[in-house]
Amino acid sequence: MRSASLAPKNEVRDQRIVVFPGRRAFRRGFWKSIAREPLLDDQMQLSAARLEALLAELTPMLRRRAVYVTFDKDVLAADDAPVNWDSGSLRLPDALEILNGVFETCQARFAGMDVVGDWSKVRAQGLFRRGMHALEHPAHLVDAAAAARINQETNLSILHLLDRFAVSTPAQPFSASNSNSAPWIKR
Repeated sequence: MRSASLAPKNEVRDQRIVVFPGRRAFRRGFWKSIAREPLLDDQMQLSAARLEALLAELTPMLRRRAVYVTFDKDVLAADDAPVNWDSGSLRLPDALEILNGVFETCQARFAGMDVVGDWSKVRAQGLFRRGMHALEHPAHLVDAAAAARINQETNLSILHLLDRFAVSTPAQPFSASNSNSAPWIKR
């Protein structure tokens, strides 16, 4: 019996989804067939030469195509985005430089984006779930207010960058007072 996988293997294989490792090349299972160099060098830096090579590889695939980005903040260093899982090594300025390159250098059209991974207090109910949480999540002492502030700053930095590439009206900060499309919000 084969184990189920959450990875969208067909989409990755067909390059409808493009994945780049952060620190080390993929070496196991399906992923070893993905011939991609890591974004960061041995000193955990994104070099200008690596960024140029990355964008040169992406340009033929992305030029004038609508691109939807899913940005999981667990790729970022903990100082740039506190998350519930292990943090990555990519710094926010490097991530913004990559995003800028995708839409400016590669001339991709910005279709939309979701940003996931903000830290939140885990509330596990039941002995089994609390045990799984203890095993799956690293023990972090997190100041919830500081985590929210840092993640908000990161979210706004991403929004500010991508707002330049939006085709329609500029993004507006969400608030209950200016939202007519969120019926679950009590006014």
